[in-house]
Amino acid sequence: LTGEYCFAEDTTSINSSEFTQQDLQSFALGAYVFKGNFSVAASYGAWGDSLMMVRSDLNSSDNNFRDNNASYTTVGAGYQFGAYKFNVATFNSDYRGQNFALTSVAFDYRLSKNFTLYGELNQYSFSANSNDEADSTAYISGTSFDNEGNVIFLGAKLHFGEFNSVSQIALDTSSNFY
Repeated sequence: LTGEYCFAEDTTSINSSEFTQQDLQSFALGAYVFKGNFSVAASYGAWGDSLMMVRSDLNSSDNNFRDNNASYTTVGAGYQFGAYKFNVATFNSDYRGQNFALTSVAFDYRLSKNFTLYGELNQYSFSANSNDEADSTAYISGTSFDNEGNVIFLGAKLHFGEFNSVSQIALDTSSNFY
């Protein structure tokens, strides 16, 4: 559990035609549980209208219009068997009428104690429908700025750890690293 609270700026000296930033008020709660080769994790975070730019003379700055329920959720599960690891995770967020969703599938293969190959497929979608006058990039009435796509990561991770040279890593054939 973690939380933050702070004042963004002194709004008493600003007139109604200037944008002001809302105070920061947020929290996040998460958990990770594992049993044997299985693991599950989840989290929830909320920041309400924290740091949102508002102006008192715009309709979109009215408390009834502002999204004061901005939040995110994550859920993930994994399974490890020997040198192989498989994970699936999702991330969803909602902020001021803009929704983001990400689903990720990952696979790792540990070739040695210090060398891992990995692959990850991510699918995302972003919905940014907005009539929000405070967001100048989105204020085109009824216009959609939706986006979606896929991202693939392929790579290798080399861990030097307690070894003094690269040759020690290449020659390490111990079987106690799984």
